[in-house]
Amino acid sequence: AVDRNGDKRLVDLVPRLAHPDDEGPMGVSIRSYFAPAPLPKALARSLTRTVEAIRILPQLIKAIALLPKYAVDLVSGGPPSESVTGPVGIVNAVGEAAQRGPAVVLMLAGFITVQLGLLNLLPIPGLDGGRLVFLGLEALRRGRRLPSTVEGTINFIGIMFLLVLIAFVTVGDVRRIAGG
Repeated sequence: AVDRNGDKRLVDLVPRLAHPDDEGPMGVSIRSYFAPAPLPKALARSLTRTVEAIRILPQLIKAIALLPKYAVDLVSGGPPSESVTGPVGIVNAVGEAAQRGPAVVLMLAGFITVQLGLLNLLPIPGLDGGRLVFLGLEALRRGRRLPSTVEGTINFIGIMFLLVLIAFVTVGDVRRIAGG
């Protein structure tokens, strides 16, 4: 299926055995996407791609919101979600990107960096966003901090949640990579 500005069409493609060096078997070239560019153009391109990575964030937040279903599917033997990946999946993706060249690895590294930076700002205890919530509470309480035991307990629960999340996602990654 091809989507050109909202016009969706099904297209039959027949790969060519002989094709120009600057095109693939189906006549598509991705070289311009990774082509070297002068510094000003490269900086503009990096900003554009960072904005693209930021635009994907709501989809990632939706995927995180669906993690309870993902965990149930994982425990019940259902198919692991393709939209969520963790450390094992990232290592696998970097390995696949490395086969395509250093430009793809660098682009993937930039994408992962932006996503992790933004996810770190979510108001989850144990992350920087959670710390910002505590600072906001402190400001609302006119400089009075929550008792350190309360703050520590909330952060502990948040970190435990993140560790359980990482465990579920890692199991899903391993199952997906192993093919089952």
